[in-house]
Amino acid sequence: MVTNEDRERLAKYQGCLLVGNDYTVGLKSDGTIINTGEHQIGGYGFDWRDLIAIYVSCDGNTAGLRKDGTVVVDGSNSSGQGNTQSWRDITSVSLGFSHIVGLKSDGTVLAVGDNEYGQCDTQDWRDVVAIFANSYHTVGLKANGTVVVVGNILNGRSEAQHWTDIISISVGLFHIVGLKTDGTVVAVGDNKDGQCDTQNWRNVVAISANILHTVGLKSDGTVVTTGSNEYGQCNTRKWRDIASVSAGNWHTVGLKLNGKVVATGINMHGQCKTKKWRDIIAISAGGYNTVGLKADGTAVACGSNKKGQCDVHEWRDIGPVFPVKMRQQWAQQGLCIYCGGEMVGTPTKKCGFCGRESADTELTNPAWMSLDKEKALEAVRQERVQVRLARIVGQAPHVNVRLVALNKLNDEYAIAGIQSVLAEIVADNNLGTKLHSDDKINITKLRLEAIRAISDPTVIAGMQSVLISIVAQGDDRTKPRPKKPHTGLTLDLAAGIKSIIENHDASRDGDREHTYSVLLRREALEKITDQAALEDFALNHSDDDMRYRAMGQIESQAFLIDIAWNSEDDFMRDYAAHYIKDNAVLADIAKTNTSSAARRSAASSLTDQAFIEDVALTANDPEVRAFALSKLAEWSKRSVIRTIAENDPSEYVRDRACKRLENETPYLCPSCGKAMLMEDNNFPTPDLYKKMRKVDCPSCGHRCTMNEMVKAD
Repeated sequence: MVTNEDRERLAKYQGCLLVGNDYTVGLKSDGTIINTGEHQIGGYGFDWRDLIAIYVSCDGNTAGLRKDGTVVVDGSNSSGQGNTQSWRDITSVSLGFSHIVGLKSDGTVLAVGDNEYGQCDTQDWRDVVAIFANSYHTVGLKANGTVVVVGNILNGRSEAQHWTDIISISVGLFHIVGLKTDGTVVAVGDNKDGQCDTQNWRNVVAISANILHTVGLKSDGTVVTTGSNEYGQCNTRKWRDIASVSAGNWHTVGLKLNGKVVATGINMHGQCKTKKWRDIIAISAGGYNTVGLKADGTAVACGSNKKGQCDVHEWRDIGPVFPVKMRQQWAQQGLCIYCGGEMVGTPTKKCGFCGRESADTELTNPAWMSLDKEKALEAVRQERVQVRLARIVGQAPHVNVRLVALNKLNDEYAIAGIQSVLAEIVADNNLGTKLHSDDKINITKLRLEAIRAISDPTVIAGMQSVLISIVAQGDDRTKPRPKKPHTGLTLDLAAGIKSIIENHDASRDGDREHTYSVLLRREALEKITDQAALEDFALNHSDDDMRYRAMGQIESQAFLIDIAWNSEDDFMRDYAAHYIKDNAVLADIAKTNTSSAARRSAASSLTDQAFIEDVALTANDPEVRAFALSKLAEWSKRSVIRTIAENDPSEYVRDRACKRLENETPYLCPSCGKAMLMEDNNFPTPDLYKKMRKVDCPSCGHRCTMNEMVKAD
C-alpha cells in the first residue's frame, strides 16, 4: 500500500530529471546542471551554478532557479522569453511555448515573452502560491484555493476562476485540470477527446495532463485516465502500487513503490520499454522519450535517441539540492547524508533508500585508528566515504593520517559538519604532544589545511583571537624596517614575485617548516575580521608582505585615504589607493598625489566614467592618463578617446588612443541599430562574438549571429 509518506519522500526527487524537446536535463546535487541531446545548455556563456530547480518547455527553452532567487534561461529568445535578468526573489518558475512565468516570494507573478493571447498579463495577481504555464495560457493557484487564468484556454477560463478548494493543478496543451482537497478533480478547456471528463473521479492524490489525455493517481495506488486512447495511453486499469505518474504526449508512465516502472501508449521509438528498470525514484515522460532517476543518483532513459537525448548512462549525483544544515542534521542523527535515509548493515553501512555508503558511527576499531602508522596510512588512502574521512580528520592518532584524510575530503556537506573540529586543530598549539609527534612540518601543514577548510562565519568569528595570535607569531617589531623604493610592478605581480622569492629561499635552505608557517599566517590573516587588529598589522607588522595583505581587508575608507596621502612607504600608498572606493578621492589622488605608484593605482581603481574621463584629459602624469584611457568605455566615450588621440601632449598616450580606435570598433544590432554593449558598458571583441556564436541585443533582445551584425563606422 502506497502511503502519503512514500509519496512525499519521492516528491522531493520529481523535477530533478526532465525531458525537453529532443534533449534531457538533470539537476545535480551540487547545484549544477547536466544535459544531453539537441539543445546544449550553457553554450551561450550563461552561469548555471547554485541552482535549486530546473524547468523545460516544449519549444526548447530551459530555465534554472538559483538559490538567490534569480533565474537563468537558455534557448530561444524570439519573443523575449529569455529576458529574466532583472528578476529577483523568485521561488518558482513555469514555461509555456514562448513565455516564462516566475512566482515571487510576496505572492506576485512576473511574466515575459509572447503575449498574443494575454498569457503574460499577470501583473494584478496577488497571494499566488503556485504557477503553471503551457502553450498559450498561464494559471495561478492562490493561497485560498482559488484559481486565476490568463491566455488562450479555448473554453472554460471563466469557469476555472470559480473553482474553490484547489490544492494542485496540471495544465495540458489546451485544458486545465485541478485537484480538490476532497480528492475530486475538475477540468476545463478543450474536451474533444474527453480529456476533461473527470467528474466521477474520487480519492485522487496527484494529477498529470498532456496534449489529449489526463491521468489521476488514486490514494490506493491505482490509476485513472481519460481522453484520447488512440495509442493505448489510457490502458492503466491493471496498474497497482503506483507512487507517481507522468503523462507524455501519447504515452503514460507510472512509478511503482518497489522502484519498477510501468508504461503504456505509443511505443514506436521504445519510449515504453521500462520493464527492466529498477530502483527508480522519479520519472518524466515527454513526446518520444521516458527518463528515470535511480536512487543512487544515476539515470536511465528509453525512446528516440536521434539527437543523443538518451545518452544519460554516465550521469552521476542527479538529485535535489538539500540545504547544508539539513545534511548536517542527518549526519548527527546517523542518517544518510545524501538523502536522509536510514543506514543499514555492518560493518559498512549503506542507505536503505539510495544504497550509498556512509559512516558507521558504531564502528569501534577501524584500521585508520591503528597505532601502526603505515597500516593506518594505507587504510586512509583506500578510504572513499567522505563522512568517514571527516571522522578521521578529528580522531586519527597520527598527524600524517589526519593530513591525508583532510586532503581527500572534498564534500562540502562533510566538511561543514566538522567546522568546530577544524577550529580546534588550528587553535591547538600542543597538537604534536597530543599526537605523540615531533613532525613539526606536517603538524603545521595540518593546521594550514584545516584553516583553509574553515568557512562557517560563526566559527571564524569565534576564533579571531587564535587567528590574530598566529599572524603575530611572525611579527618581530624590535627589528628596524628598512624603507624600500617602489619597483613599479603591479600589485599582483609584485606580491607574486615576493612570494616566489620567499618560498624559493626557504626551500633552498631546507627550511620547509618556515615556508608552511608563512602560508599558515597568510591564511589566518585572510580570515581575520577584527578591524583594529588588521589596522595594527597594516601599520606595524614587521613583515612587509603581511602589512600589504592586511591593507586589502581593511574596511575603513578614512584609514586607507590617510595612508594613500601620508605614508612614507610607496607600496603602502599603492595598496591603499587600490582599495579606496570613493571616485572623487581616487581622481584627486591620481592627479595630485606625490607618489607615482599611488597615482597609477588610483587611476586603475576608478569606476565612474565621468571621473575616468576627467583624469584621462587633465592628469599631469602621462602614465596616469594612459591608465585612465584604458578604462574609458569603448562606445559611450568614443569621442573622448578620439580627442585624446588627436590632442594629448604625450605621443605614448596618443598612440594608445589610436590603437583603441582602430581595434575596438563595435558591432551594431541589425534590428535596432544600437551597439551590442555588455553589462559593463563595453562591447565584446570579434573573437568573443565568435566564441559566443549568438548574442542577445541588450537593447531590444534580438538574437544576432556574427554575420548579421553591422560594424560601426
